[in-house]
Amino acid sequence: RAVRYGTGWIPMNTPADDLPAAIAELERMREEAGRQDRIGITVDDRVGDLEDVDLLRRLEDMGVDRVIHRPWRSSREALDGMTRHADEVLRKL
Repeated sequence: RAVRYGTGWIPMNTPADDLPAAIAELERMREEAGRQDRIGITVDDRVGDLEDVDLLRRLEDMGVDRVIHRPWRSSREALDGMTRHADEVLRKL
């Protein structure tokens, strides 16, 4: 459906190690369908540990456009979780 109708794709239950093959298949289907535009790729924490800077760099190298990450367990922890993630992870990118 992403190839036929969408402008983006969110792989479900696809670990990071399986993403390159899945992205290649998506690209093959896009080309086969005659689409010229690029399909954006968004992942969430099902791909792996999004606190891992090396994984985030690998995802970027794979062509992932967006990462959805919630570094907190409850809404009360959201601000502290986002601040910690920015300080400890994102600053390293």
